[in-house]
This record gives sequence, structure tokens and C-alpha cells, in this order.
Amino acid sequence: MVVVAFGLKKYNMNFIKNIIKSTVFYKNYQLKKEANFQLQKKQDEERLLPKAISFYKQFIQENELVFDVGANIGNRVKAFLAIKANVVAVEPQPQCYTVLENQFPQIKVEKIALASTPGSMKMHIANDSTISTLSPDFIKATSKERFKSYTWNQTIDVQVSTLNNLIELHGKPAFCKIDVEGFELEVLRGLTQAIPCLSIEYCVPEMQQALVDCVDYLHQLQIEGLFNYSIEETMEFHTSWMTYAEFKKHISTEAFKQTLFGDVYFKTENI
Repeated sequence: MVVVAFGLKKYNMNFIKNIIKSTVFYKNYQLKKEANFQLQKKQDEERLLPKAISFYKQFIQENELVFDVGANIGNRVKAFLAIKANVVAVEPQPQCYTVLENQFPQIKVEKIALASTPGSMKMHIANDSTISTLSPDFIKATSKERFKSYTWNQTIDVQVSTLNNLIELHGKPAFCKIDVEGFELEVLRGLTQAIPCLSIEYCVPEMQQALVDCVDYLHQLQIEGLFNYSIEETMEFHTSWMTYAEFKKHISTEAFKQTLFGDVYFKTENI
């Protein structure tokens, strides 16, 4: 009887929640909440821009080529253009590449995704475009806790190329930013030549093994390459440059796993 009563109570609570969610007031509340979130996000990006410009100047000189893989709506493009770099933005989401084309007519927009081999793939579109992904593993790993308030309810077919093909088409970049929500390793596997510097987004502890695999792959590209990382959106390095062995040991620590997300940087030259 207790189990039945508990089940009825849970059913009634869910029923009430569904009724509330169907009201105009709730929908207006959600729209206002999302609008406030996007406004705050835009303000944070504007405050971060000068720091981002200064940070990226370590790797990029005026007129050098930059690839922005997973450009979304271009928050990093702004920094690259401020340095007067030549930018190729890679973005397969129509709602995002339309913004890129309208806001940044001076850049080249590739309306594709990147992977280990060319072709076509299904992209899982989230209700926040920044976490749309080609990786079902990323969704499975992050949807229970980190992104539990988000959904991936739509898929679209996207054309896929490789970093090697992008280099053949546009030339070798001085810097390449890769931010593709758990699909970083597949993008790297489409690159078989070292470039001066690149960054990949990391998400730990959920995608810890994926990060380790990315670090291993980058080491294979250039054995003498060095690693560093920036936590969240700080636009500053958390430590000094490390060798492959040092970095592998560091990213296995609990202290690193508690950083949650950020970007790993890999350089093959003394820049």
C-alpha cells in the first residue's frame, strides 16, 4: 500500500508539473529566463574580448591564417579579427553559420563539420546551439548531470570533411581552435600533419578518456610538442608548458578533473 501511495503521489506531482508547463505564464517565464541568460552571456563575452585578444596574440600574428572549428556564432572570431588574422570558420548549424555570414562578411565560412573521413553524418541539435554535437557519447555522458536541463531533440544531416582537406583548400593555419562538444578526437584524426598550435575543448570527468586519447594523438603528430591548458573561459594558462609525459600525468589528477572544462593547447614550435 505504501508503494502504491508513493506511486500515486509521484504521478500527481508529475501531472501538476505538466499542467503548469503548459500554461502561457510558464512559457513566458521560460522565454524571459532564456533571454536574460543570452544577454548575460553576451555581456560576459564582451568583457572577455580584450583578454582573449591578448591571449591569442601569443599564437597568431597579423595576416596569419586561423581555423575556427566549431565557430558557433563567432565569439572567438571577434578576437581573431581584432588581431587582423585571416579566418576560416567551420560551422554546420544553419542558424549559426547564417549569423557568421551576416556578422563577419570578411571571413570564409565552411558550412560543414569535420571528422576523420569525409562524408555525411547526423548532428544532434540541442536547445542551446553551443552544445549541439556529432557525438552520441558526449550526450550520454553529460545529459544526466552537467547538461540535465538541456535536450537534443532534433537531428540534421551535415556534410563532413577533414582538417587535411581544409588545409589543402586554404593552406596550413598558424592556429586552429577546435570546440566540437566531445567530437574533438574524430576531428584530430582527420589531421595527419603537425601545425604550429591548436586548441581542443575538454570536458572532465565525463569525457576523461576522450581527452587522454586526444593528447596521445597529438603526441603522435609531433613527439616534441608541448601542452598547456586554460580553465573555463579564463583566457589564461593555469600552468607552464609541459611535455607529453608531464601532461599525461597531470590530467590524471583529481585536481585537474575538478576543473570541469576548458581548452588544452598544443604547440609544435617555440612560439
